[in-house]
Amino acid sequence: MSDTSCKKNENSTDPNNTNNSGGTGGGGGTNSDQSRNENWLIGTWEGITSGSLEEPFNNKKVRIVFTEVKLKQEDHLVENQTYRIYAYSGTFTWNADGTVWSMEFKEQNFPQPGYNVIIWGCNSMYPATQFLENISLRINDTANVDLNHSVNLDMTMAGTTGSSITALDFIGDIEIESNGIYARAEFPQEQPLHLVKK
Repeated sequence: MSDTSCKKNENSTDPNNTNNSGGTGGGGGTNSDQSRNENWLIGTWEGITSGSLEEPFNNKKVRIVFTEVKLKQEDHLVENQTYRIYAYSGTFTWNADGTVWSMEFKEQNFPQPGYNVIIWGCNSMYPATQFLENISLRINDTANVDLNHSVNLDMTMAGTTGSSITALDFIGDIEIESNGIYARAEFPQEQPLHLVKK
């Protein structure tokens, strides 16, 4: 089971805390109701799509590199419940071992235009230490008309503190249009896009 805690780094001078809400990213200091640092996604995550998918989706290496994070929204819905949204910057690469397509995503793209942004939302409830999180990944080709890529993936996690996240399992779809031919691959719950941290 995934670690679903969401703690801010309490040391804003930590070199690994650059651009987060406890450091230079804005949003104030440490909150006791968030139990994992938002930098947990920072770094490189990679995976390979299933060989059972049809071209152009089968056996493609997907790489996501997260470089920075900013707190974008904070709501206190009820007493002892906090919901925060963090947006990330970095690069999404499709077919990293072949004909590479890569697109930047930027924290500035939240909430509009709603593409080329990856966000992590964390809903924390205390003192029950229950956590519900969602990663929303929206990557669209803004540079090319042909080929044209559209990546719409999500991951939802629920649980308690104590475990660690070493993999991301995204569900959703990826669309590619080339020479007027449209293709779409679905990644259902039973066969998600599986990425591991490098």
